[in-house]
Amino acid sequence: IEEFRRPEFEVKTTASEGTHFLGSSAVFTVKAKYFAGGPLPDAPVTWAVRASNGHFTPPNHGAFNFGSWTSWWGRSHSRTRGRSTQRHSGKTNVLGLHRLKTHFKKMNPPRAMSIRAEATVLDVNRQRWTSASSVLMHPARYYVGLKAERSFVGRGEPMEIDAVIADIDGKRIVGSAIKM
Repeated sequence: IEEFRRPEFEVKTTASEGTHFLGSSAVFTVKAKYFAGGPLPDAPVTWAVRASNGHFTPPNHGAFNFGSWTSWWGRSHSRTRGRSTQRHSGKTNVLGLHRLKTHFKKMNPPRAMSIRAEATVLDVNRQRWTSASSVLMHPARYYVGLKAERSFVGRGEPMEIDAVIADIDGKRIVGSAIKM
């Protein structure tokens, strides 16, 4: 280590609370303040927002698979493939805050997505500090889950599959048709 500079300020990123659905939006907020106590006003902020494949299982439905099935050996390679990073910039206000509103307009294929917003704040002494926060975006209000007795079957062997529809709170939706 050639040189160490004690940090003069801290940053904290938060995301709007609640459930986020396709077609809605979320607000990410970064707060920058000096360790001495005051806010860090008029500081440049750069945001990096990226979406990655998320995972969601409604409560009490752990035996079912919701969304695209990915083998345990392929999970690490499929998280961010085909996803891009959106960059935005701004400045903190007099309270040391900067807000970024994100709109969830479309997705292909429809699946649970993890949206991560990372904010980097630069002070007058050219020190940079970064903080991040994430939200889970749901493609719809209901999820279809599938369950099979076995993961692998031989060619031509019959396979029985159970299906369920549940909302994000885990309540089963009865009487809706599932087309497979």
